[in-house]
Amino acid sequence: MSVIVDVVTVVGAIGALMIGWVQLDPKKKLELRAWFFKIWIFLSVLVLLSSAVREIVLFGVSEAPLTRKDVLWLLVNAWNGMMYLGLTVAFLAYWTSPNRKGKDAKTPKLSESQE
Repeated sequence: MSVIVDVVTVVGAIGALMIGWVQLDPKKKLELRAWFFKIWIFLSVLVLLSSAVREIVLFGVSEAPLTRKDVLWLLVNAWNGMMYLGLTVAFLAYWTSPNRKGKDAKTPKLSESQE
Protein backbone atom coordinates (compact mmCIF):
# COMPACT_ATOMS: atom_id res chain seq x y z
CA MET A 1 0.00 0.00 0.00
CA SER A 2 2.83 2.40 0.80
CA VAL A 3 4.29 1.83 -2.68
CA ILE A 4 1.04 3.02 -4.25
CA VAL A 5 1.07 6.13 -2.06
CA ASP A 6 4.69 6.82 -3.06
CA VAL A 7 3.91 6.40 -6.78
CA VAL A 8 0.87 8.67 -6.56
CA THR A 9 2.91 11.28 -4.68
CA VAL A 10 5.68 11.24 -7.30
CA VAL A 11 3.21 11.40 -10.20
CA GLY A 12 1.37 14.27 -8.49
CA ALA A 13 4.59 16.19 -7.92
CA ILE A 14 5.63 15.75 -11.55
CA GLY A 15 2.17 16.88 -12.69
CA ALA A 16 2.32 19.95 -10.46
CA LEU A 17 5.74 20.87 -11.84
CA MET A 18 4.51 20.45 -15.41
CA ILE A 19 1.47 22.64 -14.78
CA GLY A 20 3.64 25.27 -13.13
CA TRP A 21 6.08 25.18 -16.06
CA VAL A 22 3.30 25.68 -18.61
CA GLN A 23 1.95 28.67 -16.72
CA LEU A 24 5.29 30.51 -16.53
CA ASP A 25 5.98 33.42 -18.83
CA PRO A 26 8.73 32.91 -21.45
CA LYS A 27 11.27 35.20 -19.77
CA LYS A 28 11.02 33.31 -16.49
CA LYS A 29 11.32 30.00 -18.38
CA LEU A 30 14.56 31.20 -19.96
CA GLU A 31 15.93 32.23 -16.57
CA LEU A 32 15.05 28.86 -15.07
CA ARG A 33 16.57 26.98 -18.01
CA ALA A 34 19.82 28.89 -17.60
CA TRP A 35 19.81 28.24 -13.85
CA PHE A 36 19.12 24.50 -14.31
CA PHE A 37 21.85 24.31 -16.95
CA LYS A 38 24.42 25.80 -14.56
CA ILE A 39 23.34 23.50 -11.72
CA TRP A 40 23.52 20.50 -14.06
CA ILE A 41 27.07 21.43 -15.16
CA PHE A 42 28.29 21.82 -11.58
CA LEU A 43 26.65 18.60 -10.36
CA SER A 44 28.02 16.56 -13.24
CA VAL A 45 31.50 17.96 -12.72
CA LEU A 46 31.21 17.27 -8.99
CA VAL A 47 30.39 13.62 -9.71
CA LEU A 48 33.27 13.31 -12.17
CA LEU A 49 35.72 14.98 -9.80
CA SER A 50 34.65 12.85 -6.86
CA SER A 51 35.07 9.75 -9.02
CA ALA A 52 38.61 10.78 -9.99
CA VAL A 53 39.54 11.64 -6.39
CA ARG A 54 38.11 8.31 -5.19
CA GLU A 55 40.23 6.38 -7.69
CA ILE A 56 43.36 8.32 -6.73
CA VAL A 57 42.72 7.69 -3.03
CA LEU A 58 42.12 3.99 -3.68
CA PHE A 59 45.43 3.87 -5.54
CA GLY A 60 47.17 5.51 -2.59
CA VAL A 61 45.81 3.15 0.05
CA SER A 62 46.14 -0.02 -2.01
CA GLU A 63 48.29 -2.79 -0.54
CA ALA A 64 48.62 -4.64 -3.85
CA PRO A 65 51.88 -4.49 -5.81
CA LEU A 66 52.00 -1.80 -8.48
CA THR A 67 51.53 -2.70 -12.11
CA ARG A 68 51.83 -0.59 -15.21
CA LYS A 69 48.07 -0.68 -15.57
CA ASP A 70 47.63 0.79 -12.07
CA VAL A 71 50.06 3.62 -12.79
CA LEU A 72 48.38 4.32 -16.15
CA TRP A 73 44.97 4.52 -14.46
CA LEU A 74 46.42 6.84 -11.82
CA LEU A 75 47.67 9.15 -14.56
CA VAL A 76 44.34 9.01 -16.42
CA ASN A 77 42.36 9.77 -13.26
CA ALA A 78 44.70 12.61 -12.28
CA TRP A 79 44.45 14.08 -15.79
CA ASN A 80 40.64 13.83 -15.79
CA GLY A 81 40.43 15.41 -12.35
CA MET A 82 42.63 18.34 -13.34
CA MET A 83 40.76 18.92 -16.61
CA TYR A 84 37.30 18.84 -15.03
CA LEU A 85 38.44 21.11 -12.22
CA GLY A 86 39.95 23.53 -14.72
CA LEU A 87 36.77 23.57 -16.81
CA THR A 88 34.67 24.17 -13.71
CA VAL A 89 36.80 27.13 -12.70
CA ALA A 90 36.62 28.48 -16.25
CA PHE A 91 32.81 28.17 -16.36
CA LEU A 92 32.50 29.76 -12.94
CA ALA A 93 34.76 32.65 -13.93
CA TYR A 94 32.86 33.14 -17.19
CA TRP A 95 29.41 33.06 -15.60
CA THR A 96 30.33 35.39 -12.73
CA SER A 97 32.33 37.83 -14.82
CA PRO A 98 31.40 41.44 -13.92
CA ASN A 99 31.33 42.57 -17.56
CA ARG A 100 28.82 39.79 -18.41
CA LYS A 101 25.97 40.89 -16.14
CA GLY A 102 22.58 40.08 -17.59
CA LYS A 103 23.95 37.88 -20.38
CA ASP A 104 23.83 34.11 -20.65
CA ALA A 105 25.46 32.16 -23.47
CA LYS A 106 22.97 29.30 -23.31
CA THR A 107 19.86 31.44 -23.05
CA PRO A 108 18.18 31.88 -26.44
CA LYS A 109 16.92 35.32 -27.34
CA LEU A 110 13.21 36.06 -27.10
CA SER A 111 11.60 36.95 -30.36
CA GLU A 112 9.17 39.86 -30.41
CA SER A 113 6.20 37.49 -30.66
CA GLN A 114 7.12 35.82 -27.35
CA GLU A 115 7.51 39.02 -25.34
